[in-house]
Amino acid sequence: MELEIIQPDDFHHHLRDGDALPSVVQHAERYFSRVIAMPNLKPPVRTLADARAYHDRIRSHSQGKLTPLMTLYLTDETTPEEVQEAQESGLVYGVKYYPAGATTNSQMGVTHVDKVHKVLEVREGRRCSYRCMCLQCNAYIIHIQIFISYVHYVIHIHTHTYTQCMQAIQLPLLIHGEVTDPSTDIFDRESLFIDTILHPIILTRYPHLHVILEHITTIHAVEYVMNSPYPNLAATITPHHLAYNRNALFQHGVCVHKFCLPILKREEHRRALVMAATSGSHKFFLGT
Repeated sequence: MELEIIQPDDFHHHLRDGDALPSVVQHAERYFSRVIAMPNLKPPVRTLADARAYHDRIRSHSQGKLTPLMTLYLTDETTPEEVQEAQESGLVYGVKYYPAGATTNSQMGVTHVDKVHKVLEVREGRRCSYRCMCLQCNAYIIHIQIFISYVHYVIHIHTHTYTQCMQAIQLPLLIHGEVTDPSTDIFDRESLFIDTILHPIILTRYPHLHVILEHITTIHAVEYVMNSPYPNLAATITPHHLAYNRNALFQHGVCVHKFCLPILKREEHRRALVMAATSGSHKFFLGT
């Protein structure tokens, strides 16, 4: 019996760089149509110019069948203008949130969620100030004829220079969801991130933000995504976390090839991931 499927997409892929790039690109092209290309290179993909350059390097080793979807590496210094420029380019499909120190090449990542508030928020200060100006004109009826053309002129100028941020432009935030406090048990990092950062800060402040909680590993993450009231929250799952539990790390000694971050969890968590992956829910998809 032969089974044919549509060539899948991989929405979390590390294509590497340098000497490793050609072989990884060719391997990805063999199995996938599109891949979300992770930006944690050395140096990271921080700007649209970086993304264009990396995109060109990827395509130079491709046979033309693989479509790389680029991402930016979010830092404390990333500006709203850089994010909007990237989104408007048609080349960048997401912004990656690495908590600083959480995983490979994440040292330049986000040190605290408040540092990236300017990128996530919807900035409406300019518009609000000129709406107030217009209301003030309405309050002084006698001056409407004198000021109305001027007010409309000012509003016209500033609405065209207005910078919208990620929630407004619907550019997904791709999150490595682990806390980095060294006092936190490594097996609890994901759940604690959900409880202390993702839910009370990110999704509560930005309820319409498109958020992908990447490579989830726990029952808590599955249940949170499955039952979340936030319609734009989803998650990726890796084959690694579907296939193994944490016992695999210690079979015949320490098995370094089974180690990854987020780390493997108990069997009950693996089963929950399998349930989510096979549930038919559109909230869960492949990210290898």
